[in-house]
Amino acid sequence: MKLFCTYKHTEKPWGGANSFIRSIYKFMEKEGNAEVSFDSIDDSTTHIFINQLSKGPERGTLSKKEIKQILQVASEKGIPIITRVVNLKAHAFNIGIRYLLFGIKDDILTYFLIRKSDLTIFQSHYQKEFFLKYAPFFWRKKVEENSIIIHNGAGEFYNQNSFDKELSDSDELVLVSNTFSPRKTKRHDIIRDIASLDGVKVRHIGNWPKGQSAGNVILEGVKTKEQIKEIYAESHYLLHPAIKDPCPNVLFEAIISGLPVIYNSDTGSSAEIVKNNGFAFNEMPIEHLVSYSKKHRKNYVDNVRNSRDFFSIKRAVKEYLSEIKKL
Repeated sequence: MKLFCTYKHTEKPWGGANSFIRSIYKFMEKEGNAEVSFDSIDDSTTHIFINQLSKGPERGTLSKKEIKQILQVASEKGIPIITRVVNLKAHAFNIGIRYLLFGIKDDILTYFLIRKSDLTIFQSHYQKEFFLKYAPFFWRKKVEENSIIIHNGAGEFYNQNSFDKELSDSDELVLVSNTFSPRKTKRHDIIRDIASLDGVKVRHIGNWPKGQSAGNVILEGVKTKEQIKEIYAESHYLLHPAIKDPCPNVLFEAIISGLPVIYNSDTGSSAEIVKNNGFAFNEMPIEHLVSYSKKHRKNYVDNVRNSRDFFSIKRAVKEYLSEIKKL
C-alpha cells in the first residue's frame, strides 16, 4: 500500500494536529507496511490521504486548482481518496463579517472535497455534528454517508508511568496546561484564574496570548517532546479548559502519559474523549477544585491506567488501516 499524502509534517513543535499526523504516518509504515509519499501521485500509488485543506506547517493550504488536479488524477487512475477533516471556519469564527470575508470560501472548498472523497474520517462525534450543522442542505447526505469517526491517539513516545506521583492534602497541586494556539477558545483566562487559587501551581506549555496577563501562571514557552514529557511526569493533572476543540491531541498525550485531565464540559469534544479519566471543573464551585482534585486523583489515575490503550496511536492506526484497506 502506498499513500500519497498532501499534509507534510514537521519534526519541530507545531501543535497537536502535526503531532498526530506525524505519528500516524510512522505507524502506518511500521504496522501496516505502508509507504508514505509527499512528492506526486504515480502508478504505484494505491490511496490518496488528505488532511482537509492544510499542506502542513509553513506550506499553506490546498487551492481549488490543486484539489481539482488531485481529483482528476484519482479518477483517471481509479485511486480512492480519504479525507481526514479538521475544522470549519464557520465553527471557529462563527458567522459574521470576518467569516464572510475570510472563511466561507475555505468551508465551501472543504465540503466540495468531502463530496468527492471515498471516505471521510471525523475525529469525534462532536466534530461530525458541527460539520452536519453547517453543511449546505444538498450536501448533508454526502457528509453522513461514507464517513466514520476515529478518535486520535498519542505516539509511543508519551507512554510513561506517572501513576505513582503522590498527592496528599498538604501537597501543592501541580497542573500543566498545553496550548500551541493562543486563540480565545483555548480559554487562557480560565487557566489564569485557576492559577490564582491557593495551593495550586500551573505551568503552561506553548504560546500565551499577547497582551493578556498570565497572573500566577508559570509560562514555560514552546517545548520539545522530551521537555513536555518531563513536565508531565512532574504534574498531577492536565488542565484543559478549551472549548470548541474538534479532538485535541493533547488529551491523548496526557492520558497515555498517566495524567488525568481537568477539562471544560462546555461546547467541544473534551467530555466525549476524557470520560472517566478526569473531571469537568465547570461542574463544581471553583473553590472546591483543589480539594476535589486531591481527594479523587487516585481514582482517576486508576481509570487512566485501565483505559490508556484506547488513547494510543496503535489503536488509531489500526482503525485507520482497517477502513483504508476496504477501499
